[in-house]
Amino acid sequence: MLAFGFFLSNFFAYKIILISMKKIKILLFDLFFIISSIIGVGFATGKEIAHFFVSGKSIIIATIVFFVVFASLCWYFLYIKQKHNVKDLTHLNKLAFGKYYEIGNIVLVILFIVTNAAMLAGCDNLVRTYLGINIPFMSLFLSAVTFFIALGNVNRIKVIANIVMPALVTIIIINAGFNFNTSVNLSGSVGLDLIYPIIFCCENFITLIAVIICSKSSAKSLSLTSSFVVSVIILLSAFAVVGCGADMPMLTLSKNLGDMFFLVYLVGVIFALFTTLEISTYNCLHIVNKNKNQKWFTLLIIILIGQIIAYLGFSFIVKYLYTAIGVLGAIYLIALIINLIIFNK
Repeated sequence: MLAFGFFLSNFFAYKIILISMKKIKILLFDLFFIISSIIGVGFATGKEIAHFFVSGKSIIIATIVFFVVFASLCWYFLYIKQKHNVKDLTHLNKLAFGKYYEIGNIVLVILFIVTNAAMLAGCDNLVRTYLGINIPFMSLFLSAVTFFIALGNVNRIKVIANIVMPALVTIIIINAGFNFNTSVNLSGSVGLDLIYPIIFCCENFITLIAVIICSKSSAKSLSLTSSFVVSVIILLSAFAVVGCGADMPMLTLSKNLGDMFFLVYLVGVIFALFTTLEISTYNCLHIVNKNKNQKWFTLLIIILIGQIIAYLGFSFIVKYLYTAIGVLGAIYLIALIINLIIFNK
């Protein structure tokens, strides 16, 4: 009898461990997919960090604002997704806007296409600045690869993200850690510490909503874990890029760790922009495409528009278009949340 009781206790302990390991595995899988929607070329190169988190007087306040807003939005949309079993972005817009859901779809398409253009422009900027090649062959190559991957299902993109992101997060933290700088006095505005992180959240959260819909983790664990991890990366990166003044500060600072590390970081940045490009293109396609037989043609048009906008240049897109879509994203999120609260309590 004692032996049987011992067997049962060990059996249930084993089952609990297996269930816990499975939950952790799912959480990590979702976590790196969420990170992949945030860490694109602007983030990994430090350009977004410098613009949205080092423009004010306190990096710490800006990071705290980001954490609170990001965690709250992440939890809320995970809650809505689980409560209403949301299948995709169009389904979410129908829940919020009813017969006017197409307006929400149009806003999302604009945001996704600008994001695509930023990734492609950033890629060309990297190749031109650090390899001295002015022909946009790399962005054209990534567009071609994106075309074939986006024709498949979202699992392809999730697998790619979970291969790329752990390595990329590691090299970003190493780069920021070795270049950590607290000796530069900031001369910005406290108001920017409050406003810019919110704009950054809204600009990134549009892509993130689509990622959240594909997640399987609980709202509390995923929202807190992802917010904490991204906030730590932002905080380290912001203290590294402050006072640097380079167009792509994190990439420039990586040279301090040697030519080999610089090349590794450069490759990591290209992979980062590639995963963001994949996610935004895939979601844009599934909003726009109405005829499955013409899926390839619709995807081709989306990629071509992004390639054309990319010719405006990476600096222009991040400074002006990213701020514009951040404001547009904020308006969309506010309207979305208000309508969801009113009509889907």
